[in-house]
Amino acid sequence: MLKNYLKIAVRNLKKDKGYTFINLTGLSVGLAVCLIIALFIQFHLGFDKFHEKSDRIYRIAKEESKSGQVQRTGNMQGPLASTLAEELPEVEEAVRLQTVGKTLVTVRNESFYEENILRTDPSFFKIFNFPVLQKTTENPLDDKNSIVLTEEAALKFFGTDDPLGREVILDESDRYTVTGITKTPSKQSHIDFSMVVNVPDSLYGINLMDWNRISAFHTYLLLNEGADSDQALAKVPKVLEGKVLEKTLKESAYFLQPLTDIHLGSDLNWELLSDRVMSINYLYLFGIIGFFILLIASLNYINLSTARATTRVKEVGVRKAAGAGQNNIFWQFTGEILLLTILAAIISLGIAELLLTQVNALMGLELQPAVLWSPAFLSGFILIIFLTGFLSGIYPAVMLSSFKPSDILKGGKNIFSRGGLRKSLIVFQFTVSMLFIISTLIIERQLDFLQNKNLGLNPEQVLNISLETSSSKQAAQSLLDEFGQLSGVESYTASMGVPATDHTRLFLFLNEDDEEPSPVYFNQTDENFLSTMKIELLSGRNFQPTDAEKSGSIAIVNQTLIENMGWSPEGAIGRKISFYEIIGVVNDYHFESLEKEISPALMRYLTGEPRFISARLNTANISATMAQIEENWKQMVPSAPFQYSFLDDTFNNLYHSEKKLGTLFISFALITIIIACMGLFGLVAFMASKRSKEIGIRKVLGASVANIVALLSKDFVKLVMLGFVIAIPIAWYAMNQWLSDFAYRIEIGAGIFVLAGSAALIIALLTVSWQSIKAATANPVNSLKSE
Repeated sequence: MLKNYLKIAVRNLKKDKGYTFINLTGLSVGLAVCLIIALFIQFHLGFDKFHEKSDRIYRIAKEESKSGQVQRTGNMQGPLASTLAEELPEVEEAVRLQTVGKTLVTVRNESFYEENILRTDPSFFKIFNFPVLQKTTENPLDDKNSIVLTEEAALKFFGTDDPLGREVILDESDRYTVTGITKTPSKQSHIDFSMVVNVPDSLYGINLMDWNRISAFHTYLLLNEGADSDQALAKVPKVLEGKVLEKTLKESAYFLQPLTDIHLGSDLNWELLSDRVMSINYLYLFGIIGFFILLIASLNYINLSTARATTRVKEVGVRKAAGAGQNNIFWQFTGEILLLTILAAIISLGIAELLLTQVNALMGLELQPAVLWSPAFLSGFILIIFLTGFLSGIYPAVMLSSFKPSDILKGGKNIFSRGGLRKSLIVFQFTVSMLFIISTLIIERQLDFLQNKNLGLNPEQVLNISLETSSSKQAAQSLLDEFGQLSGVESYTASMGVPATDHTRLFLFLNEDDEEPSPVYFNQTDENFLSTMKIELLSGRNFQPTDAEKSGSIAIVNQTLIENMGWSPEGAIGRKISFYEIIGVVNDYHFESLEKEISPALMRYLTGEPRFISARLNTANISATMAQIEENWKQMVPSAPFQYSFLDDTFNNLYHSEKKLGTLFISFALITIIIACMGLFGLVAFMASKRSKEIGIRKVLGASVANIVALLSKDFVKLVMLGFVIAIPIAWYAMNQWLSDFAYRIEIGAGIFVLAGSAALIIALLTVSWQSIKAATANPVNSLKSE
């Protein structure tokens, strides 16, 4: 019996190749997308679970209430880790982690910049399972001057030579000896590094073991087996009594984050690595998207099956008259879709494997093709295959098997004649498609808005050079003097910070009666900063070289700060904020992402060594100017490589994740539209063949091609536009929720919906018209000659 069912199923699939192609392609693409999304979800759910003791590792963080603002942070005092390890019986080990920014690394007289350097304690490799491949001692971090490199860093610095025992110099003066080589950290970890060094006792003259100084350490605790994390947490305030200021302790509410929850559940203001943390809502979003794409592909089968049912009712009638029961008919038709789904699944595995390289490149992931063939993954996939096949085929199979043979063979029963189900499914498919189209348009509009909004400064052609070493800082003035000799440089400046990069905040008492200080963006600049960045001075004066003597007592502030004080730009001049006298007011300019509102800002005159030098270049011959600047750098800072960035690129990079989201939505929108249009194409082709005699008669009676096309197209176009109307409020609500994360955002106007509706109409017309025109131009003799 099974062999017979299989033979009939194969015969029917071969018989109507167009119908089979549409369903097979739709299901293959839908399943491939589901596979990739499943890999994506599995990858993110598995973060940090490779550590053997991951269920016992926690990060301690705190919630602080300051100046009416609540901040959640993981930055802790230097002595906290060792103190908790000593005084809490629940803690087996504790470790501090601190990431280091761009650092000059010198090896064998060659210099490189590295950004993923990790400062930590000797207990690091006792708590975390980053495999140490080679080492000179049992614990490669036991010595203060030890450094552990990853395989990738060792290959970069030493090639194929043995790196153990070799010297590595950081920041031109700190000398370390390589004592271990570790495997390059997986991207499935929220901790990343290229090299690991011990935390020094002091840094830049700062005692890192001072209880009253926050040193940006993230502290991780390994609890003893069976220890209660809540009990351990409850003891923390008692341990800290007498060590930190009473006010600090009162303002802080400590909490523990399980290691495996950090990637998807952390919302700290300053993360160890911000790009290794994401919202779990993205997983829900991608899961829903995968479900709907697969659902649309399944609905294509239901749609086409119910439409084709009228051509198979006599087959069902003959089978029933020959003794086939309802169950036999049901399993015959269910078997057909299961066979089709299995074929689609095999093809989808190939598609998914081919696309993984592009997906990894786009998302910065390490999705492994081998996971597709793992027993656990394949088991889940097989379950999805059979559920998809069974649920897709159950409705057509039940309906076809339920009719009496006498009704079918007498021709008195025309099943699915009204097509209500098919119409509903078309509406649903295009509702989902329109949701993706509208969402994509809004995301693209918002990204365009972010990139083109007036920032209050002009970032075009502004070159920024970060001074990462002491020798480059000392050479800053000489470099600026050389900038002044270059015809390609319009203006230049030195500063402690530039917009769209890390910035410093001061906490100042803005009013005399303030009980708590307020956070203020802080920068130190020279007299050329405003002209180089093209920031408008609204009132007062700019800095002058003579201001160096009183730099700690005068300041230039932004418009937001004085508005918060209730002052006008002119009225603010000469007034004091804390111990700073205001000498100038500039227009508001953005110094961070447009996801955040412009905050109060204060600039004082730069007197020490700068962290950045910047130059505004003219567009005459940028390549020649850049070559001259690089040559000057090599002459004055021979020990460090020349690295630079342009300010407009730096701003654009702030929206990297939003750009990836936009690219994904474009991809998903294209996939859903293609699948939905394939189903619509198949339906139109089938309906045209069913109405071939009607079309022939109409043509004989004088109907034009346009009349026939309109006849076949209008009902489908109406359904597509109904789907668009239903999608409007859903898309409007969903995208308003997404846009609410941006302080500066577009308004969702009618133009977006008109554009999306026009696109839907054009797509539907192109899909429908192809078959409609083909039917309308056919010779009526061919359809009427047998009448």
